[in-house]
Amino acid sequence: MAEYPHPLVLIRHGETDWNRQARFQGSSDTSLNAEGHRQAKANAQLVEDLVSSSGLDREGLRVFASPLARARQSAQAIAKGLHVDVATHQGLREISLGRWEGLTSQQVKDRFYQERKRRKQNRWEFAPVGGESLAQRSKGVRTLLQSAEPNSVMMTHSGIIRIVLQLLGGVECEVAAVREIPHLGLWLWDGHSLLFRN
Repeated sequence: MAEYPHPLVLIRHGETDWNRQARFQGSSDTSLNAEGHRQAKANAQLVEDLVSSSGLDREGLRVFASPLARARQSAQAIAKGLHVDVATHQGLREISLGRWEGLTSQQVKDRFYQERKRRKQNRWEFAPVGGESLAQRSKGVRTLLQSAEPNSVMMTHSGIIRIVLQLLGGVECEVAAVREIPHLGLWLWDGHSLLFRN
């Protein structure tokens, strides 16, 4: 993506109880569990290692987070180690999953079978009733990347990172839509390629 030549880091928040229970989380405001706090600290160390290895410039480094609690809590672990503040950004908020939020996959299958069937046919374009699709959020994420400051660390969610994989990494839409996004590890955009580190 020629429009964004600067270093950038993207990280998924740590685990929540809903993640552990395999519930659709979307834009619901959940908090980290004990494992999630551990993962956040481990990711903070990965960022500090990047700064030490000159992958990121400590001067002017900024930490941004989705406004949802699980992302803000995860970002605080990074900010604490680097002695910087966390700024929230609505563009990093997770995609809304509408009436699916809080439900398990089996519950969605039982209650909204036809919706779930449509999702399998085109995950990139699909949006549950009351929710958003990856495609709908893609334009906003592109704008976010274009306006981001160099050496920004962005604490966000799996849906947003999948969009970034498509925009920066060149991953095909349907492949990006099903890509596993771990809680531990980070994606580094070095101005030319998007690399995963853990």
